[in-house]
Amino acid sequence: MPERAEERAAAVFRALGHPTRVWLVRRLAAEVRCVCELMAELGADQPILSQHLQVLKRAGVVWSRREGNRINYGLTDPGYSRMVSLADELP
Repeated sequence: MPERAEERAAAVFRALGHPTRVWLVRRLAAEVRCVCELMAELGADQPILSQHLQVLKRAGVVWSRREGNRINYGLTDPGYSRMVSLADELP
């Protein structure tokens, strides 16, 4: 049975429901980033950052690609960045 649009939207909103994950979407909107770069910028441990990235990946917000020892992440669609930006405009 196909996933209903409401269920898909709820999964995305749940994935974006943590400040660290919103921060990640903002960073990945500009360019594809390596986990090591994101760790340095955020000052977070790799396991914690990886958990947040996996939540976003399961919701279909980000993709990942291994290149040698590096794992790069990017947004699956620029619309996720627009969603986060729209929240900034709310009162």
